[in-house]
Amino acid sequence: MKVIAAHWTSTRGWSFDAPEGLFEPDWILYFGATARLEMPNGPARELCSRFPKALCCGCSTSGEILGDHVSDDTVVAALVQFSSTRVQAVAALEKAIAENRITGTDLNDRNYRPIANTSPQKYTTAFDKFFDQVISPIQEQVLSRQGSVFFAICVDDRGYVASHNLRYSKPLTGDPETDKFNNRTKRIFNDKTGLKAAQNTEPFLLQTYMRDTGEIMNDLSTPILLNNRHWGAVRIGYKAE
Repeated sequence: MKVIAAHWTSTRGWSFDAPEGLFEPDWILYFGATARLEMPNGPARELCSRFPKALCCGCSTSGEILGDHVSDDTVVAALVQFSSTRVQAVAALEKAIAENRITGTDLNDRNYRPIANTSPQKYTTAFDKFFDQVISPIQEQVLSRQGSVFFAICVDDRGYVASHNLRYSKPLTGDPETDKFNNRTKRIFNDKTGLKAAQNTEPFLLQTYMRDTGEIMNDLSTPILLNNRHWGAVRIGYKAE
């Protein structure tokens, strides 16, 4: 995932911290003064029209922060290139199949076998250990580049997380409440939000929900296709603040 910052002022218009023509965002999140956002042909609409393929959303603020500076009567935006994470994951899976490191049958295993003495319940499949080795490093790259990201995971089409982020894969304690926070790997997240993300086939889906640990989260997901078949999704989560 890549993020480019953008800033609009009435005197300069939009400016970007990377060459505009070299970046095609999948998602635009903007914040600005209410009066500016409500303008029929204002800066928010102008920005979104420049990138018609991007999911565009935002909200008003009483002051905009860009880096170390706070300003009024401006608009700031984060332009997110999200599909690169999905591309990396798919490329890694397809390469592994081609090298006979795993089979397509194993990747499509939906026979979730309960792992004994785990609460919340965890499951193993024919592909979860492979994900620990191959997909986990890709997920960790996203977290290392973007400190605001709460989680970055690949899920199958039933919401199963074969390998969660390392920060949520700490040793089990046997205490369900502690493990719910600190060890979320190999669980099936088939709540309403989780299933929508896992089964969505549109390019992007943005949802806001309450995580089972109490935080209000934004969840941005994009589908994973293997051999033109819907396999699951990449889910990126960050706090809705």
